Amino acid sequence: MGGFCVSGFSKLQHAADYEAIIAAVKGQSVKAKQLAALLIPRFFRSFPALATRAMSAMFDLVEMEELAVRALISLVTSRPVCKGCTPCNKKQYGY
Repeated sequence: MGGFCVSGFSKLQHAADYEAIIAAVKGQSVKAKQLAALLIPRFFRSFPALATRAMSAMFDLVEMEELAVRALISLVTSRPVCKGCTPCNKKQYGY
């Protein structure tokens, strides 16, 4: 997942989108929190400047009372970040 692969968009626009995803954790919508739980780790490496806020948001998600959000967090954290990541090919993916 080297980052966003959409032509015509700047990294700055994607950073603003990622910030909006992080901010969704503080919202009221359970669906938005579930989506944030999926997208924050997926694009974490693409925005190192937002790493502290992203980690804080993930910790907030883990502490949520909504069972649907916590269940999704446990699913997300149990999967590898990239498909096919094994000790042999981690260098290929930058891990």
